[in-house]
Amino acid sequence: MRVTEAALHRQTLTGLQDNLTRMQQLQETMATGKRMLRPSDEPAGWAQVIRLDTFQSQASQYLRNMDAAQTQLKITDTTLTPVVDLLLRVKSVGLSEASGGSTPQERATSAVQVQDAVRQLTQLANTTFNGQYIFSGFKTTTPAYDNAGVYQGDSGAAQVEIGPGATVARNLAGDTVFGTPLTGVDIFARLGQLQTAIAADDTVTIQSLLVPLGAAVQQVAERQAEVGVRLQEIEATRRSVRSLSDAVAEVRSGREDADMALVVTQFQMQVAVLKAVEDSTARILQTSLLDFLR
Repeated sequence: MRVTEAALHRQTLTGLQDNLTRMQQLQETMATGKRMLRPSDEPAGWAQVIRLDTFQSQASQYLRNMDAAQTQLKITDTTLTPVVDLLLRVKSVGLSEASGGSTPQERATSAVQVQDAVRQLTQLANTTFNGQYIFSGFKTTTPAYDNAGVYQGDSGAAQVEIGPGATVARNLAGDTVFGTPLTGVDIFARLGQLQTAIAADDTVTIQSLLVPLGAAVQQVAERQAEVGVRLQEIEATRRSVRSLSDAVAEVRSGREDADMALVVTQFQMQVAVLKAVEDSTARILQTSLLDFLR
C-alpha cells in the first residue's frame, strides 16, 4: 500500500473516531440534561457552577438554622403565655388579700393558690426541647431553677447564623425572664414573699408586693414580645434567602443545563455525518483493495 493511501486511511479512521466521540458526548448530555459533565468540558463555566453550588449549600444551611431556631422560639413563646396568665392570677390573689378582712380559711386558700402557681412556674421555667432546658442559657443540661427558685443557668444566648452576617438568638436565658436577686424582678422570690405575707395576714407587705408583681408581668411580656420580634426577623430573612437561592438556581440552570432541542438536533446531524463517513470509508477501502488486486 502506498504512503498516501495509508495517510488517507489514518485520516478517515481519525474522523470516524472523532465523530463517535462527539456522539458519545451528545448521548451523555441527553441522558443527564447537563452540558458540562466534567471540568474539562468548560473550565470557566465549571468554576462558576462550583461557586453557585457553594452558595446553595450555605443557603440550605441557613434555612436549616432558621427552622431549628424558629421551632425553639415558638416553644418559648408557647411557654411564656401561661407564665403571664399565672402571674396575672397571682396578682389578682394579692389584690384581693391586700385590703384585709379575709377569714383564716380564705387566706389559707389564697396561700395555696400562690404556692401552686410557684410550682407551675417552676415547671414552665424548666421546659425542655430535645432534652435540653430552654431557659438555662448555655447550661442546657441543667434545670434553669431548683425547687427553691434559685437560678442555676447562665446568661448565654445561643446565636445561630441565618444569613450572610446575620444571626439570631434561639433562646432566652431564664434570668431575663424569671429574674434573679441580681437581675430584673426575682419572680420566685416575690411569690415566696407573697405566700408568706398572705399566710400571716400581713396586708402591708402584700400591698408593697403589688407593684413588683405588676413589673413581673411586664418583664415576662417584654421577653415574649422579644421572641415575637425574632420570629418575624427569621421569617423576613427566610424569604430573602429563598428568593436569592431561587435566583442562583436559575443562573446555575442557565449555565449548566443543556438546550435539549439543540442537542437532539446536533445528535441527529452527527448520526448523518457518521453514516457519510462510514460510506466514504467503505468506498476508500474497496478502492484500495481493487488497486491491490490489479
